[in-house]
Amino acid sequence: MNKLPTNAIILTALCLCFTSLASATPPPRVKLPPRVTDHGPAFHFDNATRESAEIHYIDLTGDQIREAVVQMRGVNAGGEGDYSFTMVFELNDGEYERTWTNISGERPNGLEFHDIDGDSVHELILHETAGAHYSVICIVSYAAGQYVKLFENGTACHLLEFEVSGPAATITIGRENWSNAEFCYANSHELSHKEIWRWSNGAFAYDAAASSGPFMTEKEAIQRAVDSITKTMLEIRAVLGRAQADQDPGVDRADMRVLYLWTAGIRAYMLFGPEVWGD
Repeated sequence: MNKLPTNAIILTALCLCFTSLASATPPPRVKLPPRVTDHGPAFHFDNATRESAEIHYIDLTGDQIREAVVQMRGVNAGGEGDYSFTMVFELNDGEYERTWTNISGERPNGLEFHDIDGDSVHELILHETAGAHYSVICIVSYAAGQYVKLFENGTACHLLEFEVSGPAATITIGRENWSNAEFCYANSHELSHKEIWRWSNGAFAYDAAASSGPFMTEKEAIQRAVDSITKTMLEIRAVLGRAQADQDPGVDRADMRVLYLWTAGIRAYMLFGPEVWGD
């Protein structure tokens, strides 16, 4: 058997080594924008936010080229509130360009990547929060040359779970259970209704049999909360009026006014807080 010359063996080994190093070379780092002006009011990201942002490199389009995905909190230059930005950058002529942006919630709460629809390409799962305990989930897929939302929903209850097991994906959302006299947002992780959504035939479908309460949209859930809080406010106002008229020493009017203002603030937040749905 003929043996390769030693020089040929060394040269072949060096070529394989350089090929391996080239294939393992990380993509160029994304230049995160200091401002975003193409989504309503201008938002800016301070240097600390951009420098600490975690950038995920993953193929979302199925072309074997990894996109860059980042989630950051943007400060509204107009002073109208902060929002969570999720941005996708695609590689073009050796540079990353921002090609998709989503604004939802107030604070980023993490990203996940799973193949939900079984096409061997990862979907993007966004988690965000707003206010004291509002949670938002948004699931995005790439199809026909654009990013589309497979699912988007949110809840003020302390219950929003996303689970993937093989080809099955399940979303559990808590909904207000005002029929239970003990229900409040503090214990909503235990007493809220459970709304179950499962991936089926190319879409997330509501599972009525597995859900524990009547189906309602996110808007309906918020409106019911507003109605309940409004009812409480009117009851407090009535008590304050009677206490003032009767000069009832048994009613601490200062405490009652604090409670009234607190419920008024909650109502204002739910009416005018960040909208995570589209009209």
